[in-house]
Amino acid sequence: MLRERALLRDSYRCQHQGCGIYLRKGRSGDNAAVVHHIKPHKGDLALFFDLDNLQSVCKRHHDSDLQSVEARGYDTTIGPDGWPIDPQHPGA
Repeated sequence: MLRERALLRDSYRCQHQGCGIYLRKGRSGDNAAVVHHIKPHKGDLALFFDLDNLQSVCKRHHDSDLQSVEARGYDTTIGPDGWPIDPQHPGA
């Protein structure tokens, strides 16, 4: 199963920007394991089943940060230089 392969590859740890908490099986709780598509697949089955396009994240980050980025189309994180880190950001 592809989901399990991604979780094992990532050692059941959240891969979101320095989080690193241990993930647990199940769908509830902030540290529940979610396998996230880095690049939205939008129906592209090759991208959907691409292990390199998957990352293990905690439910808290998936349901807040990552879903917001996907809905907006860019990340709002500001780098140490004071500028957005995402080249898709309108202020970049």
